Amino acid sequence: MVDGILGNRAVAGIASSLIDGTRVLGLHGVEDLDCVLEGLDWIRARFQPVSVSEIAVSVETGVPLPDGVCITFDDGDPSVLDLAMPLTEMGFQAAMFVCPGVIDTTTPYWWELIRRGARHSLRVEGIQLDQDSVESDLKSWPDEQRRAFIDSTRQALIARGISVEARQLTKAELLQWSGIGHEVGNHTWDHPMLDTCSDAEQERQIRSAHHWFVRESVPTVPVFAYPNGNATERSNEILRSLGYKCGFLFDHRVARADERRFEISRIRANADSRSARFRASVSGLHPQVVAVRERLA
Repeated sequence: MVDGILGNRAVAGIASSLIDGTRVLGLHGVEDLDCVLEGLDWIRARFQPVSVSEIAVSVETGVPLPDGVCITFDDGDPSVLDLAMPLTEMGFQAAMFVCPGVIDTTTPYWWELIRRGARHSLRVEGIQLDQDSVESDLKSWPDEQRRAFIDSTRQALIARGISVEARQLTKAELLQWSGIGHEVGNHTWDHPMLDTCSDAEQERQIRSAHHWFVRESVPTVPVFAYPNGNATERSNEILRSLGYKCGFLFDHRVARADERRFEISRIRANADSRSARFRASVSGLHPQVVAVRERLA
């Protein structure tokens, strides 16, 4: 009900002009291309396109963040390639934050193995995977413990004859994306939650990804997106030492002029939504309501 009111086209349109700040959208894959294009049309009619490079320049020079919408995609889902040319034609320079550890492989991300196990009602180490909280709970486990559980889940899937492979982005496709003018950024080596990792593992995750881009001659911008939005001071130090200009969270907030350069807010959005929720999120209304609810909780 609330989303329907906030996302009413007239209400969201008015809010778009009244709420200041940069809408950095954090998206993932694309299931319905027509649906996504409809959402992009709505954005284009109301906002100026902003790139992560422009944001990086702003935070480095101390100039206020530009008003507008910046479109980012996490994890390098191959389906995003379908948007490459439409985004360009609409005037957007989008950024894809990728994990080199899965590039040119058939290795699924860890949460996809959990979801496959849940679909088949697997029980792993005494934990029923069809519980909604399992995936969320794993994000807070110490990194080594989470990895061990994922390995057990993989073996349980194999034992049941369930596929443990997935279509992942190739280096050639990544170069295709950057070749038409879109941007690529670091998202760690294989997507751990950095706040659950040791200092040494945080460094390995960030530096291994960084050096892969250099070694493979993949053009990147010096920006970083925290997996799950989990920033740490140690990771910020590592990013600074490598010459990165800024980092992005996943906190469902409109980015403001006083953002910390390595903790810039992003709005969580569903790229496939025709719903009022999408309009409410991009307009800035839904993030404000969420912020109020969190303060009152």
